Amino acid sequence: SGSIRLGNDGTFHVTGNTNIGAGLDVTGAITSTGNLTLTSTDDGSVASPVVEFYRNSASPADADLLGELKFTGEDDGGGKSLFAKITAKIDDASSGSEDGALEFTLRKANSNNIGARLTSTDLKLINGTGLEVAGDITSTGDLTITNTYPRIYLTDTNHNSDFIIIN
Repeated sequence: SGSIRLGNDGTFHVTGNTNIGAGLDVTGAITSTGNLTLTSTDDGSVASPVVEFYRNSASPADADLLGELKFTGEDDGGGKSLFAKITAKIDDASSGSEDGALEFTLRKANSNNIGARLTSTDLKLINGTGLEVAGDITSTGDLTITNTYPRIYLTDTNHNSDFIIIN
């Protein structure tokens, strides 16, 4: 069992296992040192502290949403806007071969746009999301380009003709 108490300095203290069945809403002038801090004093090698999102469904199914982290703020007109979110999903609920997925949604032209989906087998950049890399790309597999008119553009910014294509 646990306890909840409000300190004389206005701080909120929760100890032990405490069930807050109606939800918890913290509102106020929160400082930049952290709105929620979970501190573990365990000196072992296990991961700690741990935040768990557990969806205890009576009928779990493929594509069920498991939880979200939402990042909201105000636009310059003072309205509350969702700018980004990370959503966890069940990709395959089959017992013994379960697969999960993470979706990354970003605000794009005033609409929510799933820009990336990370599955158990792929990282998919979708809905017009490009890939920009500042550095080398090394692949040990094939590069497959599927398009009606596939093209590869090679831009030499130092004006040296040092492109090599080996067939």
